[in-house]
Order: sequence, then C-alpha cells, then structure tokens
Amino acid sequence: MLPENKAAPPFGEDGTGAPSQSGPGRALACPSVDNVVARADGGLARIRVPGGRIGAAALQTVADAAQRWGSGIVEITSRANLQLRGIRPGAAAALAAALVGSGVSGGPFADRRRNVLLGPLGDLDPDAEDIGPLLAPLLAALDAEPRLDGLDDKFGFAIDGGGSFGLAGRRAAVVAAPTSTSGVMGVCWGWAADGEEGSSARPRRVARSELVDALVEAAVGSLGRPRASATVPAASSAAAVRVAGPLGAGAGWVGAMPTLGRADAKAITAMAAAASRYSDGLLRLTPWRGVVFPAVAADERAALLDDIKAAGLVVDASDPASTVVACAGSRGCTSGLTDAIGDAHRIIAARRESGAPPAPVHVSGCAKCCAQHTPLAVTLVGSGPDRYDVYADGDLRARAVPSAEAVPVAAGS
Repeated sequence: MLPENKAAPPFGEDGTGAPSQSGPGRALACPSVDNVVARADGGLARIRVPGGRIGAAALQTVADAAQRWGSGIVEITSRANLQLRGIRPGAAAALAAALVGSGVSGGPFADRRRNVLLGPLGDLDPDAEDIGPLLAPLLAALDAEPRLDGLDDKFGFAIDGGGSFGLAGRRAAVVAAPTSTSGVMGVCWGWAADGEEGSSARPRRVARSELVDALVEAAVGSLGRPRASATVPAASSAAAVRVAGPLGAGAGWVGAMPTLGRADAKAITAMAAAASRYSDGLLRLTPWRGVVFPAVAADERAALLDDIKAAGLVVDASDPASTVVACAGSRGCTSGLTDAIGDAHRIIAARRESGAPPAPVHVSGCAKCCAQHTPLAVTLVGSGPDRYDVYADGDLRARAVPSAEAVPVAAGS
C-alpha cells in the first residue's frame, strides 16, 4: 500500500515544462519542420496539421518521409499534430523541402500561425456544433496577417464544438467554445487579468459570423505578451473531461488509435490506404492521439475496422491501451530518466492479461510531464534512473519507487 503524501504534481504550464520564449531572434522552443530538435533517438520534427484534418495522400507523404529520413516512427500528438522521430544527421533540410514542397507543411511562419485544434467529430456528432467550416477562412485570415510572423511558436487556438468528444479541459492561448445562446461563441485568452473581458474568467461573447475576425484579433493581441493558457470549458456542468477519444464505429465514422499514439510507417501507410478506400481519402487526427475516418458507409464500417485492427491499431474502447499515455522516456528523450514507453507497454499488457477495464494512466520519463498536462488516476513521474514518483488523482503517494514496483501499482489501479 502506498503512503499518502499530498503534493501537487509537477505538470508544466502548457504540458511541456519548457520556458516561455518570445521576441525577435528567439530560439524556437518547439520542434517543427524547419526546426528539427535533437533527441536521444535522433532528430524530432513536428508537422502541424491544422484542425487535425489531413488527406490520405498527405499522410502517405509523411510515412514515406519517416522511412526515408527518420526511424520510421510517427507520433500523433495531444494537439492532433504529427511528429517524425529519429531524423538522421544531415537530413533536416531535405525533409523540410519535401514536406513543404508537397504541401504537407506550410513552412515556418504558416505553421506557427496554423496551430489550430478542433474537435474530431464536428458534423458527425448531432450533439456538437460543427466548427469545421470555420477552419479554411480562419487559416486564410491568419495567413493574410503579416504581423503574425512574430507569434510565439507555442501559440495555439482551441476551437470547441462540444458534443460527445468535445475539448473540455484542453489548453490553448486562445479558446473558443459554444455558449448557451445559439450562434454565439465565447472567446477567452489566458493573458488577460482575471475578470477582464476576454480572459478565462469572463469570455468575450462573439457572434459565430464574427468569430474568425475575433480569433485573428486575439492572435495579434498576444504579440509581445508572456505566454499563458486558457482552458476550454465543459459544454455543461455535467460534462466530463474525456480521457479516451472516439474508437470503434459511430454514426458515419470509425475511430482508432495507435498504442500510445505511436505508429511505424507501415501502419501509417495502412491508415492512408484505408482512408482512400473507405472515407473519400479524408482523415481527422484527434487530441487523444488517434484518428477518425469520416463519412464511412454503414456497410463498410466492419471491413474498415478489420483492416485497421490488422495494422495494429486499437479500435475497442474497452481495451486498456485506450487510456494509457506515455512520453518517449529514456528511449527517445535526453531528459528521460525511465523507459516510459516500455513501462507503459508493460502496464497495458498486464491489464489486458488480467481482464482489467481501461484506467487513466500517465507514464512520464521526467518531471516535465510533456505527454499529459492534467493529473490522471495514476501518474508515474520519472524521478531518477528507473524510479518513479507515484501520484493518484494528482496526490503524491510515494517517492522514488523502483520501476519494477511502480508498474504493478499502475497495472492494478
């Protein structure tokens, strides 16, 4: 039994633990296509996918690039972006040229502006407001505003439509969410003083027809301010923050996820092929590190599920893998003190073997907790070589527990 020792978990302000960096000539804090960052397993490149909307051809380009210039591993991030791991020395320029030239990446300034998170279902969820049609005009308006070349590279929007898989609890510099008044959105941003119009405490009410202009105005207003975050509110007081994304077959969609959000190029190719065959070549990445195939005919959903399950993806919401989150740990990150990926796989395997239901578990290789910025039922935080501090629902229960002991604790949660 772990002793109770309450303390706040060491989650970073935006889930990265990285300091704020802004201003002309700053060093970029985030990996990107034009800023491949050295990690323990090679270079790390992040491709921003606005709204998580990506076509099959673009996804295949990513798979090809991962194999040609990297380790072949592709990650889906908590902002529904993509990361390529293991970029080889001297390959960064060729990688960037290929991704920008193919249109998969908009290049450094466009990518910095286009950090837009949307809910994955939208028009596929009768209980959600469809925000998807706002994406194209928003991107066009952001591209047309030259002042936004100076955006902090961690700046981002979260635009929520509510519904079964809304973005409640997600953070961004600027947040927009439905209000109780039809056609009116609440827009808030993290840098305003408490109670000031526009802050998290008192969102500015904006007609949906004016939302794009309001979001661009908020982005411009962020320039030169310290980076901070607002939080997407729940659509109702009864709404809960979801730990797992859409999986299995829904009304017009099929959802899946690679275990821990990590897939090899072969699995990414299978996803692209499945989208071409079943969903008009369209996919939506989710902030739960998964993917939704939209507009799938009812008589083809079972075949699609079979295809992506054969590729190794999780398609069952009752699978314990659906709620386990882990960072790269010591296998991929110079900050990692523990084998977070290996330990997470061991937790999943143990829970599957015992028939245990899904439980929210986060395994972090160090105190930055990059993979998850809110406490889960169990959080293991690397505190030394092969040792974890163990948290339960955000409360510290034990320090420096050997991995061999911490894994069974999380597996039995």
